[in-house]
Amino acid sequence: MRTICTWLILSALGLAGCGSEAVRKPSAPAAGLPGGNVQSSSMPGAQTAPALTDPYADPRLDPIRDKVPLVVRARAITAVHLSIDRRPTPDEKRAIRDWQEIRQSHHQSQAQPSAQLALTRVRVTRAITQLYAGRLTYAEFARRLQQIDAQHQAAVRQRLGQR
Repeated sequence: MRTICTWLILSALGLAGCGSEAVRKPSAPAAGLPGGNVQSSSMPGAQTAPALTDPYADPRLDPIRDKVPLVVRARAITAVHLSIDRRPTPDEKRAIRDWQEIRQSHHQSQAQPSAQLALTRVRVTRAITQLYAGRLTYAEFARRLQQIDAQHQAAVRQRLGQR
């Protein structure tokens, strides 16, 4: 029941606050990421304004805010992301799980993506799952996102007939 309530609340937040920004993220839920609990940010009387206008402003994401690009898009990786050579802590894993739930909700509120964008989102989801499982360091995750971005950009250029 709690998982259903969590999904409904996150879906409502996603529908209320997601703009039309072109963002590259996976559309399928990450296999192996457990469902999360909705924290005080979505409880009545709590500070909900940031979540309604920007789902990535959710305070549950604070433990990973400076370690991953919360909005995955072209050229989002910074030198800081590439320098964190450690795996997530338990608190960071909870934030990664919450991040994935927020991303999924955001995708459900968007129009149907192109086949290429859907494939890119699946690749990013796999990378997030590996980060969550501790199979990647933050730096390895950042490099993986760069690789996924390069593959996506090349496929888009090819589709448009550019080289």
